Amino acid sequence: YSDSMKGIIAGTGVDKIEEIKRNSHVIETKYGEVEYFVYDGVVIIPRHCSNHSIPPHKINYLANIEAFSLLGVDEVVGIYCVGSITDKVKMGGYGIISDYLDFSGRNITFFSESVKHTSVSNPFDKNLSKKLKNALKEAEEGVIYLTTNGPRFETKAEINAYRILGADVVGMTGGSEMTLMLEKGIKMAALCYSINWCTGVKDDFSFSEEKDEVEMSNVTLKAALEALR
Repeated sequence: YSDSMKGIIAGTGVDKIEEIKRNSHVIETKYGEVEYFVYDGVVIIPRHCSNHSIPPHKINYLANIEAFSLLGVDEVVGIYCVGSITDKVKMGGYGIISDYLDFSGRNITFFSESVKHTSVSNPFDKNLSKKLKNALKEAEEGVIYLTTNGPRFETKAEINAYRILGADVVGMTGGSEMTLMLEKGIKMAALCYSINWCTGVKDDFSFSEEKDEVEMSNVTLKAALEALR
């Protein structure tokens, strides 16, 4: 690979796209092995593995981001399937993440053996985020993402608290990946799509019947590939 590669890390849906799965590889890192695909010149890592077998709280986050680094990837678009807390990103809608809160409780860092502190004052690359907006014009900008540990969904009380804290959407993987990407000095932008209203936001917990999850994943993947060109 060249010294400068582009990458995408995604979850639900990407593992079902046969065209992407044809060019499969495995790379060994000091944190474990990582499966990845190369499609349209872009390194794509399915965070749950290609058979969607790994739940959010058991993902090998260190290995995944280390794999990007070893492959020479310097720009990554993260794609996140989320639940909606506010109307910023409605169920069935898309958003570009501008900041995040991490309530996962995971102690994941590349700096566990040394004293290094990472600034998160500007977690996302503005230029790459702008390219994402151009590629998917319907995506709402300025979305605040909150990370929980999973695998359970959140209680009504938790969602109400997260809304008060300023979160628009909630997921189970973003905060860990975003922080590790910053530690590695990899430029990142993050795109999300909502498949449900969170518990207690509407009358009942509900999933979108209007848009198929794989279809929405395809839309975000297409936008990410366009932004990385």
